[in-house]
Amino acid sequence: MLFKSAFSLAVLAIPVFGGTLTVNSATTYQNIDGFGGMDGWTYMENADIDTAFSSSLGLTILRVRVSDNTNDWANIAKSVKEAYRINANIKVLGSTWAPPASMLETTTDTSCKINQKLKKSSWSDYAAHLNSFVTYMKNNGAPLYAISMQNEPDWEWTCWSATEMRDWLKTYGSQITGAKLVAPESLGFSKSWHETILADSTAAANVDIIGGHLYGSTPYSFDSKGKQVWMTEHLLNANVGWTETMSMATEINKVMSSGWNAYIWWYIKRYYSFIGDGEQGSVNGVILPRGWVFSLWAKNVLPGYQRIAITGSSVSFDYTAYSGSNKLVVMVTNTGSASSTVIQLPASFSAYTASFVSQSNQIVSTLSASATTSTSATFNVPASSVGAIVFTLGSSGGTSSTKTTTKATSSSAVTSSIKTTTKTTSSASSGSCSALYGQCGGSTYTG
Repeated sequence: MLFKSAFSLAVLAIPVFGGTLTVNSATTYQNIDGFGGMDGWTYMENADIDTAFSSSLGLTILRVRVSDNTNDWANIAKSVKEAYRINANIKVLGSTWAPPASMLETTTDTSCKINQKLKKSSWSDYAAHLNSFVTYMKNNGAPLYAISMQNEPDWEWTCWSATEMRDWLKTYGSQITGAKLVAPESLGFSKSWHETILADSTAAANVDIIGGHLYGSTPYSFDSKGKQVWMTEHLLNANVGWTETMSMATEINKVMSSGWNAYIWWYIKRYYSFIGDGEQGSVNGVILPRGWVFSLWAKNVLPGYQRIAITGSSVSFDYTAYSGSNKLVVMVTNTGSASSTVIQLPASFSAYTASFVSQSNQIVSTLSASATTSTSATFNVPASSVGAIVFTLGSSGGTSSTKTTTKATSSSAVTSSIKTTTKTTSSASSGSCSALYGQCGGSTYTG
């Protein structure tokens, strides 16, 4: 409350390409739950988990697989427990690809991408299965924040219809305890799926988080009936160079601008992701340029921060702004080919840090303001770059906080077009892992 009242007078003007970005802290939007990625079938080594959840990348959400095979649970819990050791405040999401085989039946439903469905006679058993995973993780020092009833029900893992998911939630959703319940996690964040669920008051009451993916779609605003909204999976790997990294950054801004609360990338460790896996020219265990860009979000827009209003006219900038912990954060993605001057004018700030990753350096570097007053700072934003400008509120004047440039032996951006993110139908069995779009990782896959 003290922070809000102290900063409620702040209005920022940022001239960009002759235009002006205006941030008004009096207009507030959603709270932020965090930014993270997935650790699935291959299980990262402790060193990689440490890199992901320490101050190196600063991820605040970990997504894991709810395996249909209970023999896998120990390895899943081990990875999660290590992540908690690094950051006790992370949020862990468990997503389900398939129920145990005994609960499945063959279907001839032509609307399904795969010929397997959960038997209706096993709906109660399935709720018990999800609860068992929640309980196991908690008892083994790896508690879940949330659990999803099905990953991509409209794709090729386990087939559901939107009405079936609604009906299961109406009857059994209330039985899931110990973790928030996520649905529907559709492939392209299809409106028909969450609208079907939210239109039923009983089903809606049993869902805590509306989750979904962004394959073949773009973020949009919708009435979530007060539920949290998480983007729980997306990847880009058609061209793993800088262009796709900028596309990811632009997409994150659009997700946040749409009022969603969290953004979760696909695999944390993969040659097109945050940490190299030794494939396609990446160096095993080394942070990739895409990881450095994502870290700007994860480390600076923290859980509990609130998005605030920002408007402007620059065609080369995507931007969002946030407040929290007596700080104001402006995230800037400059897709333009020329540098730009940015001027921030809060009511007053005592210090700032400006961290950028650009096409020319592809690691996190600090940027000093070219001019400051007690209420303004001017930055020459690099071409084709992503930046986080963090102001500490106060009245001491605009001085740069001491910050060491982050250096790493980073592999250069890989530009091969090995695989697109287009999904094609294949026959997957219970608990199987598809090689499509690199979901499984490992040396035998080129996704």
